[in-house]
Amino acid sequence: MANVSGTVNVAGLPRNGVSVFLYPSASFGSPPSQGTARPATGLVATVTSGTTHGGAGAYRFTGIANGVYYAAAEFSGNIFWDTHDIGGANPLGWYDAVLNGVPADGVTDAETSITALIATVVAAVGTAGFGTIYFPKGTYALDLTTEINVPPNISFVCQRGARFVKASNTSAAVLFAFVGADTATTTTLSANGAVGDATVSVTSATGLAVGDYVRISDTTFHLAGSLGRNEELNQIVSISGTTVTLRMPLINAYATASTARLTKTNPYRGEVIGGEYVIPVGGNGGGIRFELAMDNVVEDVVCRGADVSPSLEIKRCRGTRLLRGGAFDGQTQGTGGRGYGFSITESSYDVTVDGFHGANLRENVAGNFSRHITVMNCTFEDCFNSGFNTHHAGCEDVLITGNRVTRGGYGIVVGGST
Repeated sequence: MANVSGTVNVAGLPRNGVSVFLYPSASFGSPPSQGTARPATGLVATVTSGTTHGGAGAYRFTGIANGVYYAAAEFSGNIFWDTHDIGGANPLGWYDAVLNGVPADGVTDAETSITALIATVVAAVGTAGFGTIYFPKGTYALDLTTEINVPPNISFVCQRGARFVKASNTSAAVLFAFVGADTATTTTLSANGAVGDATVSVTSATGLAVGDYVRISDTTFHLAGSLGRNEELNQIVSISGTTVTLRMPLINAYATASTARLTKTNPYRGEVIGGEYVIPVGGNGGGIRFELAMDNVVEDVVCRGADVSPSLEIKRCRGTRLLRGGAFDGQTQGTGGRGYGFSITESSYDVTVDGFHGANLRENVAGNFSRHITVMNCTFEDCFNSGFNTHHAGCEDVLITGNRVTRGGYGIVVGGST
């Protein structure tokens, strides 16, 4: 048996007299973040923070068995969570970054250890399972020149106060790229596919199975410069011979003359919850990028200081939900293509941005043939060009509602064939 101890800090100050509740990890479906309500069952113990536990704001639980625990501190109507891994356990596919050797001191480079931990989790859960890496509060220094790639089945959950800071260098790399991947199973379409078709005919269905995710594409680009590619992500619900029925009707037309094909793929389908992703003043790059992601959720992510790459890029995705969070202080805003907030691009489809806050940026955009986009309940302040811009032709079926734009350039810009 062991002890669990910590300190309740609010606005940087230790707080006495705060109720602290301890729960085992089994009480949660995923690690809790700030504001997560306490579960109805599983409470191990309750204490009140104070000097009796060893210092101002301190709390202490005694006689606790090995395992992962979460401590909830309730203060002024808010709930704050801390994680405690007793005995170094990593149950339920959750891996605490610090307890697995990732430095969070803001000085030691964390790139190699994060990459190694990702590989460890993938090896543990397999390609068919899902794993979560939990980043406790702290500063993770990243002296990287290429982005850290996160596989399709790995989620990030960050405690409030977890910051990822890129070293000042000229690399345009984002900090993390959450990217899906095609498999070797691919087949051509044997007949043209029309918008609204629920089935496609393929040359061979060998290697395909019900439930597989697929990417349908041809060699057509809707915009100049190889932009606005003709492709979409979908899922197989049935197969009869060489006829494949899809979960959702086609949103594009595909021509056999343009080498239309169906490729089995593994889209990124994890979650990224919390975390602050920082490019320092004078540095290049952006925060995070999602590519070939489907039905994924991004919550309470904050990006600061993006320059060459967007703060948060959603590229070739379908069904992404960007909830709350924000982007701030984009650099070199007066130079084309720099200092962006969120960027929805390259034929992304059915993307929702809800409650996002963007300030001191060039602008936030959707473009390159992205469609069925919802931008709602957002606040845009002091943006150099505009708060939100439907960038480039072909950006269609965009719902813009309930947003607030103050100062800066234009408010909302609707262009192209939106």
